[in-house]
Amino acid sequence: MRLSHPWVLILLAILLPSLLWSLWTEFRLLDIRRTLVGRVTRRDLWRGLGRCNVALLTGGALILSLAGWHIQVWQRGDARHNAILAVGLDVSKSMLAEDVGRLPSSQNGSEIANRLNLGRQVATELFQNLAGEKAGLFFFARNGIEVVPPTRDQGFLRYMIQQTELANLTESGSDLAAAMDIGEDMAAALGGDAAGIVILISDGEDTENEPSALLARAELLAQKTIPVFTVGTGRDTEVFIPIRRPGQTGIDGFYEDNRGDYLKTRRDQRILRQIADITGGQYFAAENHTPQLLSRLILEQVNQRVATTSMPDKERILLDLAPWLLLVSMLGYMVYLLL
Repeated sequence: MRLSHPWVLILLAILLPSLLWSLWTEFRLLDIRRTLVGRVTRRDLWRGLGRCNVALLTGGALILSLAGWHIQVWQRGDARHNAILAVGLDVSKSMLAEDVGRLPSSQNGSEIANRLNLGRQVATELFQNLAGEKAGLFFFARNGIEVVPPTRDQGFLRYMIQQTELANLTESGSDLAAAMDIGEDMAAALGGDAAGIVILISDGEDTENEPSALLARAELLAQKTIPVFTVGTGRDTEVFIPIRRPGQTGIDGFYEDNRGDYLKTRRDQRILRQIADITGGQYFAAENHTPQLLSRLILEQVNQRVATTSMPDKERILLDLAPWLLLVSMLGYMVYLLL
């Protein structure tokens, strides 16, 4: 039991004097009736006592309502509270390719329309639409780094993904196996009955592993019932990777390999879809939906998966009795008037 305003209970001290006053008043009324009418029926007696009791109940309920009485009750838990989402964003150089069209959520068109910023928007919307799930954030390229451990602090997650200068973090090479490793570690961090989910936002290019090695790593996640949902950014046709300098509005050339040839990149949907299919997740192509709609679709699929694999525990919540007590006091007042 908890009271929001316990000092209001001081008013209970006036209930006993009020009851005594009501009883004295009712008996005086009965005496007057006996004098005027000549008799007092049992019905008159019970009506007087009823008025006193109703007045006492009405006053007590009103005071408890003002005190903010809460009680603890058990309810069936929300399966989403058992979910841990490890959201990974690819920060390899290929994610700087500008083949995603205009960013739907770009403010005044000032944000560069590349794969990286599209992935940032998708992750931001994911964190915005969380409803009780814990989520963590990590970046990956040739290696992975945990940025925010699993938390329900949506504001902090959005702050980190929005304020980090992602373009300064990009590096050559990409390792999807390393991304799955760190995603698994974050998703399984709390252990117990928590349902771990990995979400990878990437163009699917992997410079460190053969496809067979990636699929074998996905098989291990499937054995641990950790699904991987993948979001593919970019296009399936090859494009160059532009170089942009801080403070400049134009492109300052294109990235080259060790032989001086321009680097080309394209999205690899096939490997992203295979990873998702093997682990029991789902693949989404980023260009098919706005970041807002895409995030909702992902979370719908995640929640369906969690609901079928995780049994939510019962949880205690505080039930506010103030509205019900106020209703009792109002009904009591109406009954008092009728009596």
